[in-house]
Amino acid sequence: MSSPSTSTLLEFDERGDLVIRIPRSRLLQNDPNRIALAIETMLARPDRVRAEADWDSDPLLDLVGRFEADVSDGSERHDRDLYLERRP
Repeated sequence: MSSPSTSTLLEFDERGDLVIRIPRSRLLQNDPNRIALAIETMLARPDRVRAEADWDSDPLLDLVGRFEADVSDGSERHDRDLYLERRP
């Protein structure tokens, strides 16, 4: 006899509906109503993906020019600098 699975399973039924199977042992560790509310909340959220990036309000742009380095070819050879051993 095999032991019951402890992982959550996602599958679609014959109508195409998503079925989420959560093992009883995991479900009993949490409040089932809280899990259902979290799923409903996620499904109700508007899609945050935009077709076009809003670069003008990107906070990372504020960092441009604030730092200095001795590397003059960092954008061209960043893989070498990050992953390979530096040689003098």
